[in-house]
Amino acid sequence: MGENKSPSGQKRIVLIAVLGTSPAVLTETVWALAHLDEPVIPDEVVAVTTTGGEAALKAQLFGEAKGWDRLLAALSRLRVGVGESLRFGTTRQSIKVFSDRRRQYELADIATTDDNTQAADDLLEILRCYTEDPSTQVYASIAGGRKTMGALMLSCMSLLGREGDHVLHVLVNPPFDGGVEPVFLFPERGVRYTPRAGGPALSAREARISLIDLPFVKMRGWYQDRFKTLPPRYSDLVRAAQSVGPAATVQKPLLTFDFDDGSLFVDEQAVKLSPVEFITLATDLLLAPKDLASTLVKIHGRSGGDFGWLGDFANGYAGGNKFERTSSAKADLTRARSSLRSKFRKEPSLEPFVDVLVPRGSKHGSWPEARISADIPKFKKMVGMV
Repeated sequence: MGENKSPSGQKRIVLIAVLGTSPAVLTETVWALAHLDEPVIPDEVVAVTTTGGEAALKAQLFGEAKGWDRLLAALSRLRVGVGESLRFGTTRQSIKVFSDRRRQYELADIATTDDNTQAADDLLEILRCYTEDPSTQVYASIAGGRKTMGALMLSCMSLLGREGDHVLHVLVNPPFDGGVEPVFLFPERGVRYTPRAGGPALSAREARISLIDLPFVKMRGWYQDRFKTLPPRYSDLVRAAQSVGPAATVQKPLLTFDFDDGSLFVDEQAVKLSPVEFITLATDLLLAPKDLASTLVKIHGRSGGDFGWLGDFANGYAGGNKFERTSSAKADLTRARSSLRSKFRKEPSLEPFVDVLVPRGSKHGSWPEARISADIPKFKKMVGMV
């Protein structure tokens, strides 16, 4: 897992974990780190949680059961060199509680958009204290709390993380993952665990703790040289990071209109359209007339029978959507667009863009000019629009 603490002056290791009301994910993570082939013993542990999580943590780890002391004693018996490491307690140095945006009260839960926005700012502030210190190595645990807490922790680590920092998750086999009495904190020698769902008692040897060291994208190097100081708020830092790189957009496929035989190609793959569908799409995207339905009626009246697909359009080929009369043109347009939408939904490369390409109502479809290949002057001449 990279650099480990040693008396020879390697980096100070800090384990920072988001927690809900199950502090076992913290003790399980510490236990798993100590059991790596090259044991990792954090110098300091920081829990970030809610008021409910703080109460549960204090009760299970520092109350009468003394779960934290039991963990330290068990690790010491393993001779993994705990020493003065694993500094953790009940003070605000060790337990950070999320607050509201005005810092007037601590949060009992992270349940709203505002709560999560502030939680992101809190996490960013906490992580910056350690990631801006070159002598510190951060191990960030996303295993506890609500899913949004873990997601925000991972996102903040992507923004602030450096080489040598880690994002961790921990998994425990059932029923040890919350389904036994007493509460499972780590595989404690001599303790028998009774499944709450019933069944025979289990020994600690049957518990399996899996530690996952998650790869994550470290974006700090992309933008840190541009800004003298990093923005203090999560949303501002996200915007700053994105301002450095290109927009995170999905490349739209190339649409090619072949007017010789009325064919549409999507990234060189033919998409079978009827003459009515083809001319509806081409007229909308390439000419964008003010009144698409009326324009198609005019094109129908000008079209002869010698142009192949255009003659088929004039002769009412495919379903009778003829655009012969203004009175029925809107209904014809609705049917043509509905048919186009249905076909495009079956095309994987177009399905995400159906509402842009063939919008409902009277709006025009849109597509980037750079992603359209079409001989527009030829098309205008064919339909009598020159």
